[in-house]
Amino acid sequence: MVPTLLIVDDSRTVRTLARQVCLRRGWRLLEAREVSEALRLTEVHPVDFTLLDTTLRGIAAAGAMDLFRNQPNTQTTPIALLAPASGHGGVPPQARARAHGLLSKPFSRYALDLALQRWLIEAGIIERSGNGLALGAEAPSAG
Repeated sequence: MVPTLLIVDDSRTVRTLARQVCLRRGWRLLEAREVSEALRLTEVHPVDFTLLDTTLRGIAAAGAMDLFRNQPNTQTTPIALLAPASGHGGVPPQARARAHGLLSKPFSRYALDLALQRWLIEAGIIERSGNGLALGAEAPSAG
């Protein structure tokens, strides 16, 4: 099964990094700049995992998570949060507790790849390979 991921982030750079990781892994990626757009996408396309920016305009992380949890097709979809390093304190404890994971921005493509692999393995969406990571893990380049 090829997993389908959804990224909800208003940063083109973050969406591009996610697209690069997913293309390299052979995963499908749906992209949205805001929660309402993301929810419309999930009405048509089943999603296995969601990456959610905690700094979207006009909505707090906990509120955005509630919207996903109130939709029948996304009630149980794991959600990982993408938060600015300086903003971890701004993510309410209840949102952090309900999230499948948390990744600090800025992050590299490699860090996102490792985090996604770990989260998808933990959620039972992909299988672990013999070396402890999903197949095809790429080491960071020097320089």
